[in-house]
Amino acid sequence: MKTQSQLNKLSTKDHSCARKSARLLLSAKVAAGVTILLFTPLNGHATPQPMDVCRQTANDVLTSCRAGADSDYQLALAKCENLADPAARDACQNQASADLQDARQTCQDKAAPGSQRVSDSAQHRTIR
Repeated sequence: MKTQSQLNKLSTKDHSCARKSARLLLSAKVAAGVTILLFTPLNGHATPQPMDVCRQTANDVLTSCRAGADSDYQLALAKCENLADPAARDACQNQASADLQDARQTCQDKAAPGSQRVSDSAQHRTIR
């Protein structure tokens, strides 16, 4: 690479900085173009997905039910720890585990498709 004094003698300028900027600008344009192509649907129009409120509500109810079952299980285990008799403590822990499984099954049964269908008339009711 030539020094600045050598470049001055030849009356030329060092344009390497400008070339780096041009390459960076080109890279940025290519990256932006690729990003736009990847996230634009083929027909050119964004198609919003319909919000499935019923499904989201059912998922939230199931999550809440499971959290309640887990909370009850942890509380039962804490009560079992207070028992002095090891046999009674083991029996208590086994019962807590069985209750947890039963509660989880109940949550799953409640969340089964069609178990709590809303009638068409109630679903399309308008508020006046």
